[in-house]
Amino acid sequence: MNPISMCCSISAELCITFGDSTTCCDTVNIGYCCTDGHSLYTTLDATPSPANNEITLDYEFLPEILPTTSPLKIDIVDAYGNHKLNIYNAVPSALQNTIPVNISKFSTGLYFFVLDFEDEVETFPFLKQ
Repeated sequence: MNPISMCCSISAELCITFGDSTTCCDTVNIGYCCTDGHSLYTTLDATPSPANNEITLDYEFLPEILPTTSPLKIDIVDAYGNHKLNIYNAVPSALQNTIPVNISKFSTGLYFFVLDFEDEVETFPFLKQ
């Protein structure tokens, strides 16, 4: 496979209100780049981020991945690694895919899409406002 470069950075202001009505706000910046040459995807993106009630995951496999009989599993975990939601668990049939995800019941914070395919796991961050 040819090496690809994926870069992502997200920034949002997060505020926490404590029981005594004290509010603490801070800007959170997260960024990373991957050029390891082992990525299965030519496109991996989540929009909008930060998101309120719905976020859309867009991904495109490298052409040599399909056809396959291996399942793709996509989960969402929180910043502590706690499983929050499974959004896909099936054999992919298309190179390009778009999955809208309802996150309206998630608390404000940092989350990750976790894509697990053929023993390769990739994560992609997003913020819930």
